[in-house]
Amino acid sequence: MHSLNRRQFAQLAAGALLTPSLVRAAAPGKPNSKVGGVHIGINAPYSFGNAAMSADDILKTCGQLNLSAIELRTQPIEAQFGAPANLTSAKNKVLPAGAAEDSAKQLRTWRETVDMEKARAFRKHWETTGVFIEVIKVDGIFKMGESELDYAFTLAKALGAHVGRHSGILTVKAGTEIHGLDMDLSAASELTPTLVGLAAFASSPTTIRGIGHIRLHETDRIAALIANLRALGGEAEELPDGLRIIPRPLHGGTWKAYHDHRMATTGALIGLRVPGVEIDDIGTTAKTLPEFTMLWERMLRG
Repeated sequence: MHSLNRRQFAQLAAGALLTPSLVRAAAPGKPNSKVGGVHIGINAPYSFGNAAMSADDILKTCGQLNLSAIELRTQPIEAQFGAPANLTSAKNKVLPAGAAEDSAKQLRTWRETVDMEKARAFRKHWETTGVFIEVIKVDGIFKMGESELDYAFTLAKALGAHVGRHSGILTVKAGTEIHGLDMDLSAASELTPTLVGLAAFASSPTTIRGIGHIRLHETDRIAALIANLRALGGEAEELPDGLRIIPRPLHGGTWKAYHDHRMATTGALIGLRVPGVEIDDIGTTAKTLPEFTMLWERMLRG
């Protein structure tokens, strides 16, 4: 177990404030995406392909997809709280020189006015509907000052997060065992590499279906994941629309990134458990997080 101060954890998470709550039971007639004791969710609105989706539309879509857990970005939350539209636009929107800094300053000022009762009411409405906010995704968190970080953590807690801070230290603990799953991941296929990395250490095989299209991502992710697992002594089988991971003891070796940032981060994840794992091109993580190597090393130093 590693202990990180608040800023280190926030940076490493690259904007994700973890909110573990895997013991909730779905009420009859409500969405239920818990499988084998694990809540399967989605990153929204990113995974729905519409960055401008409102919070209400996201909630409605989760119900239609039978999703009872979600990683929710702050844009639709803050838009519902009344943030100006120009401050909650998609993060990939190109702004003129200097405009990005000005927007960030305006958003920081607006956040100082937020009444957290709105967040608690927001959470109550979602949970009454049957959808639990498991993760709050905050863009640009590694650039925030202390007051804005306080806002992010307070918002996460108001929305249902369980954040423990003692003397400036945030402690994150994992369970003692991972159980294999049989899942259709078609609605959240970007999670496949990470879940495969976890499934390699499960107590039983894991089958992931509905992801045939990830063969056409930065690389053929199914073939790449299988090849990398086998190179470290693991085993996996290719399926028509997915793969099956058969846990075996792993050893050190080279994990190939295949110019794919998610392949690289999966290798880093496995390397936390298996000594001697080397990613051949960790620099490919710069596509989504240029600071990845620095932040990962900082985490390891504790």
